Amino acid sequence: MGGYLVKMFAGSLAVTILLELAAVWLFQKIRGRSFCNRGDMAFLVVLVNVLTNPPAVLICWLGRIYLPWAQILLQIIAEGAAVAVEAYVYRSFGKNPRWNIDHPVMLSAAANLCSYLAGMGLTALAGRLVGTRLYWTLRLLLETV
Repeated sequence: MGGYLVKMFAGSLAVTILLELAAVWLFQKIRGRSFCNRGDMAFLVVLVNVLTNPPAVLICWLGRIYLPWAQILLQIIAEGAAVAVEAYVYRSFGKNPRWNIDHPVMLSAAANLCSYLAGMGLTALAGRLVGTRLYWTLRLLLETV
C-alpha cells in the first residue's frame, strides 16, 4: 500500500508540475510578456505545486474511499483551495517588480484548469488502455523501475 501511495503522490505531482509549467509558459506567451527568467518561473511553479498538490490529492483520494457521494464536491473544494493558495503565493512574489506578475488569480486559475482538464483526459485515456498490449507493456516497464 505504501508503494502505491508514493507512486500516486509522486506521479500526480510530477504530471501536475509539467502541465502547469506548460500552462504558465503559454499564459506568458499569450499575454506577450514574461514574468521573470525561466529558472525562476520553474522554481515558483514547483513551489506552489509542492504546497498544494499533495493535500488536494489526499483529500480527493480519501473522499473517493470514505465519501464517494461527495467526490465531486470535494474535488471542487480542493481545486478551489489550490487556486486560492497558489494565487496568494503568486501575488506575494508578484509584489516584487522583478517577477512582473500582474494577474495572479487568473494565472493560478488558468494553470490549474489546464492541469485538471489534462489530468482528466489522461485518466480517461488510461481507462481506455486498460487490458491492451500497450497497457501491459507500460505496466511491466513501470514495475521494473
